[in-house]
Amino acid sequence: PFASKTKVLEVLSETLTLLNERGQMEEEKTTYRIINPKSVTMGQLFGQFDPVSHEWTDGVVANTFREFASAQNDDRKWVVFDGPVDTLWIESMNTVLDDNKKLCLMSGEIIQMSNSMNLIFETDDLSQASPATVSRCGMIYMEPSSFGWRPLFASWLVSLPPVLAKDNEKLITALFDWMVSPTLRFVRRNVKELVPTSDGNLVRSLMYLFSMLLHEAVEEEKAARENKNLKTWIVSCFVFALVWSLGASCDKAGHDKFDIFLRERLEGRLDEEGIPPAVGKIECPIPAEGLVYDYMYEQKGRGKWVPWLDLIKDKMIDRHITKLSDIIVPTLDTARYTYLMDLMIKHGRALLFVGPTGTGKSVYVKDKLMNG
Repeated sequence: PFASKTKVLEVLSETLTLLNERGQMEEEKTTYRIINPKSVTMGQLFGQFDPVSHEWTDGVVANTFREFASAQNDDRKWVVFDGPVDTLWIESMNTVLDDNKKLCLMSGEIIQMSNSMNLIFETDDLSQASPATVSRCGMIYMEPSSFGWRPLFASWLVSLPPVLAKDNEKLITALFDWMVSPTLRFVRRNVKELVPTSDGNLVRSLMYLFSMLLHEAVEEEKAARENKNLKTWIVSCFVFALVWSLGASCDKAGHDKFDIFLRERLEGRLDEEGIPPAVGKIECPIPAEGLVYDYMYEQKGRGKWVPWLDLIKDKMIDRHITKLSDIIVPTLDTARYTYLMDLMIKHGRALLFVGPTGTGKSVYVKDKLMNG
């Protein structure tokens, strides 16, 4: 993931189509269909006989091949298989990949690929691919580390509201340049993650969370420009987003290490250059008591860091609850996870709860669904 495989295909397709429109290099227009082979059954992929009526029903691959093979134009036609390669479905493609270039279906139909058709496999790895499959395909290896996170940041930055993208571009860029790469190196070398993550995924989570936190503050452009505390809010929201994105996937022992690292980094003690001039002094630092995971940033006035425990209100237990397992006692964890879940749901972002069995993941989600 985040190796730009899909974007490379999109850019190549658009470039060839543009060359055709301009009449250059004798190129043809490009059309492609993307198929996820693991999102459907084998019968839905290639076709199947109905067990009752014994009638044949074409699959997605059969319909796509027939459409492209019967086309009466010279346009380039790509069939892109975007998903894991395994022996369940890839072995059925061997007759297509060899010199015959024929798709043989269980119905007895044989579809010949046209000269303008190409098969492209976009996959994460080849651990389940057989030598027969690998030997029939050309390989292009794209590594996420060579792509990096900066292209993601550049495209995200221009999508922000003008108050952030233009007025505070230098500040936001300085924050990301100062904190992201060192924090990623620290996470990879010094903490244990509960679930494997990629650098691009963590940085994208940071960007999404940062923009969600500031959404209401910059929604009205005029009021945002008149806000004297906007710079402080931007820096503090960035720090909060950093904690719950790049620092969110580590275990309990990693929380302690990440807390020490982040505090020293924000104080400028880990760099000879110190804090970048564009950022300046951190006007609203995280309180020294507890961990950085124990606070949320409240955007009121100059802003302040509020302990999660302060958000917990007295709650009367419903007397109609008969099961002890249905009673949720408010704690530090329920406060912060509920806040983050509400924030994600409000802005339509996906959320992943990760943790050992019995830590309340299902309870939090169920309570949100039932009680709002």
